Amino acid sequence: MRTSANSNMRPRFIATFVLGVATYAHELFRAVDDLDTVYVPIGLGSGICGVIGMRYVLGLRTKVVGVVTEAANTYLRYLLQATSWRLTLR
Repeated sequence: MRTSANSNMRPRFIATFVLGVATYAHELFRAVDDLDTVYVPIGLGSGICGVIGMRYVLGLRTKVVGVVTEAANTYLRYLLQATSWRLTLR
């Protein structure tokens, strides 16, 4: 949403953001051995894509779990409509 004449709309998904996130994922995976699970906040997808991509590049078996706040229930409503997702509610 534009809030002023000087602001620019950004794409929903930017590949360079994924590469940026992959750098922190690389640092995390190298700093901590044998991570079983990594919890990644889901916004527009660059974070989880960067983490999953780096996990793949490094050949790790770490589970990547996307998380959102209860107050942002858009993802929950979408997943409840999808039939091919595995969803665990707590």
